[in-house]
Amino acid sequence: MLSSPLRRCILTQKVLPSDMMVRFELTRSPATASGPAPRLVCQPAKMMHSRFEDRSQGTTGKGMWVACWRSAVERLANKGAYKRLHASAAMDPKTIGIKTHSHLVRRVVQEAELMAGRMKGWQGAWIENEDDIPVRRTTREGLEELWQAHLAGTTRRIAAILDLSPLPSPSNASAPSTKVAAFLPTLTDRRIPYFRLAPFFDSVVVHPNSLPIWPRYADDDPTPAADRFLANVRANLDGVVSLLQRRLARRRVGPGSTVATLAEPRGEGDLYVLFAPLIDLDPSRYDEAEQAKAEAVVPLVVALMRMRLWTGEGWAAE
Repeated sequence: MLSSPLRRCILTQKVLPSDMMVRFELTRSPATASGPAPRLVCQPAKMMHSRFEDRSQGTTGKGMWVACWRSAVERLANKGAYKRLHASAAMDPKTIGIKTHSHLVRRVVQEAELMAGRMKGWQGAWIENEDDIPVRRTTREGLEELWQAHLAGTTRRIAAILDLSPLPSPSNASAPSTKVAAFLPTLTDRRIPYFRLAPFFDSVVVHPNSLPIWPRYADDDPTPAADRFLANVRANLDGVVSLLQRRLARRRVGPGSTVATLAEPRGEGDLYVLFAPLIDLDPSRYDEAEQAKAEAVVPLVVALMRMRLWTGEGWAAE
């Protein structure tokens, strides 16, 4: 994230890495036969992965950068600083935050799908042991063992913890939320990024079927949008973990073993641990497999960190 190109925030004039910012571009609203001339509207831009990006029609290419923070974007819309781009530009303060939030949600889901796709394309020889699998699904109890291994400085470190637990039902809304085990870092000791997606996904407005991921839902399906997005992320992570574990099991099958010994990996818990290997910073010292393992979870972690910045929590940690 910190190595991304530097850009200047139009609101604060501070120079920040572009991954810590969001870009807005001037676009021309569609003209109508009887309506006035098209307006210039500031819209979120370049927030989707290039494979999925739906560039707004009529973009002028002229844009601005602002810190990835809801309050900053809403202040930009209210104060009118965006009019430096064009005197007639418009930016609706009531909807711009919702649109940007939805784009950030979509990017998280996209990166989960892309990460799974990259790992599924790995050569079988790259998976020699469990440390070569960058994602582990576990419970809060099972997380303690992984945390102790992280502290011991073994062959890999925990890059992030992803919590896909759903929001409580309305009838249980007053019940206390389940806490991550006490051995994890506190909110003031942010050595390990912890992300719970349900609260962030809960207010998304984009229709989940607009994403080229599965499972698909009928338009009249009552499943809440947040639950659909959580299911999409979970399906992609579970799919790749299952595949890589089966490949590893096949490598361990001895001459007298049968296919029946390749048990399906257990699928339990709402926590997914993302790992990165402990490597030197010089990429020239490592082969293709080692570089792929080192970079596997990075784009997803960056998307998750932008999500945290948007809520304001990430800036408090800086």
